[in-house]
Amino acid sequence: MSQFAITCGEPVSGDFVRVDNKYFPVMMGAPGEWIIDIDGAPVAFDGTQSGLVTALCVGLLQAGHTISEDDSVISLNAVSVIEQGTTFTVTEPEAEPEAVTSAFKQQMAADLDVFLNASEFADPHVIDGVTIVCLFDTERRDFPGAEGAFSADVPTLQAKTSDLAALPKGLPRIGKLLIVDGEPYRVTSAVDHDGMMTVEMERGS
Repeated sequence: MSQFAITCGEPVSGDFVRVDNKYFPVMMGAPGEWIIDIDGAPVAFDGTQSGLVTALCVGLLQAGHTISEDDSVISLNAVSVIEQGTTFTVTEPEAEPEAVTSAFKQQMAADLDVFLNASEFADPHVIDGVTIVCLFDTERRDFPGAEGAFSADVPTLQAKTSDLAALPKGLPRIGKLLIVDGEPYRVTSAVDHDGMMTVEMERGS
């Protein structure tokens, strides 16, 4: 368990945020967007100090850490009211015994193979020139806007992280361009869940 205060400077492309004895890379994403890498998982924020603090806390919580302030546990729903400079107690998740972890990973890999079996739920799609069996669909979602809510299509791709890692440009990251079945898409979100990556995109280059 480590206790630390978040006191980061203005983010600059290629910089690192230091938290106690850990360093988290910060980089530019899409226009007007920044990315902080939390244990290999990218979390987007708007480039402000408060946005960086929120993204850091969200990433730590999603990575399985527990964050508390004055013995009160902070949930994802409460992250938006955290102020910079607040001192947190961060508890890292306990490591599972190696044998249990190995068996779990093997079972997860087997489950993913069944889930993504082309005859069951998924279909082969050509991504950056590589044919991958995956789920690819477009969802209609509502978004808040300055002039009121609006709806937009969100192309979403789900595939094994190991398959996407074999792409010529590596794993999809926010801001990267993907060519799916001959059409260009810009990545807006890429999150790995135990070996399955969900990639949200927008159309166009």
